[in-house]
Amino acid sequence: MNIIKKAAIGAIASILLPVAAMAEGNLHAGPLEFHPFLQLREAYSNNIYTTPNLKKPDWYTNTVAGLRLDLPFREHRAQAGYSAEFRRYAKYDSENTTDHHANGLLDFKFGRRLGLTLTDVYAKGHEGRGESSTGFIERYETNAAAASASYALADISKVQLDYTRISWDYKESGFRNRNEDLVSAYIYLRFLPKTSGFIEYDHKYIDYNANNSNLNSMEDSGSLGLKWEATETSTGTVKAGFVQKNFSNTANKDFKTWTASADVNHEFTDFSGFSLGAYRMVNETTLTGNRYIVSTGGNLELRHKFFTKFTGIVTAAIANDRFSDTQSGVGPVRKDTTVSGGAGLKYAMRDWLNAGLDYTHKDKNSNNNASDYEENIYGVNINFEL
Repeated sequence: MNIIKKAAIGAIASILLPVAAMAEGNLHAGPLEFHPFLQLREAYSNNIYTTPNLKKPDWYTNTVAGLRLDLPFREHRAQAGYSAEFRRYAKYDSENTTDHHANGLLDFKFGRRLGLTLTDVYAKGHEGRGESSTGFIERYETNAAAASASYALADISKVQLDYTRISWDYKESGFRNRNEDLVSAYIYLRFLPKTSGFIEYDHKYIDYNANNSNLNSMEDSGSLGLKWEATETSTGTVKAGFVQKNFSNTANKDFKTWTASADVNHEFTDFSGFSLGAYRMVNETTLTGNRYIVSTGGNLELRHKFFTKFTGIVTAAIANDRFSDTQSGVGPVRKDTTVSGGAGLKYAMRDWLNAGLDYTHKDKNSNNNASDYEENIYGVNINFEL
């Protein structure tokens, strides 16, 4: 265990352990709230390199240590957070990774009508072998700074204007380095007490580094959607629309298609519920010689609580990536389909302490045979959060 990992875990543990003997509740310094958390997971994978043949199994330990700060002031709110994630393999330590995440938020409310939210999110992370298109670990740094202003025109309508700037810096695949500037506008109209319809328009400019500027493009998209909050445990957003991608380099063919997304959470009773997600979107390419990727997929989680303290969870997901072009003009257009499913059991020992067992099976099928793989993961975890 390296010095950084020891320091991060030690700092969080020094806060958590004394509080374990106290009644459930948050740590305070006046109005400032401290929410430390620590997640420990031990897992076994039968295919850590996610290869179709010559599978290599290994155990690994995943540790996430972090702290969130909340400061309400008058009707406003400030928030900041940091976490570090360490993955360490028992045998194949070349696969070890360390990720860092930090975020900040300022949320202002000016009376009943006007709101302003400023956020910044930084990550030094990676795409795992199974998630990356290259089959290698892809390390990156990214930062997203955003501002969102909303104004309630009346009790049943609202307008919202957002601006987001995202930067990407990939360490192994520099051709993916870029900046993205996104402007989004929304008009909401509430036609039921807890349900609103909305219109969304997005304009994005994608600016690649000088070595790959032929992929610079502008995207315009529009959507119609519904958003509801029937109760605190029954919420959802669904929308559908179109996107037009226009490349600055006239040698690249422009592209347009339909898009959609859904995010639904519902609790049938105090003991059972589900979460459902679905999407169809256009993403930036992850392979040289391609202009973009059309990604389509969905996921489902079913939950049921047993005997108050135990919760059973069943998950299923499918993701399909269709690349825009053949690789160097040779062979068919690449298509990847990944199907996964799993089950787990969670035990809530306290409001701030839980443990669990889980199993996940992944199966990736690609017309690039070298990208096919199957993987089985078995894990046990314990989580502290105040």
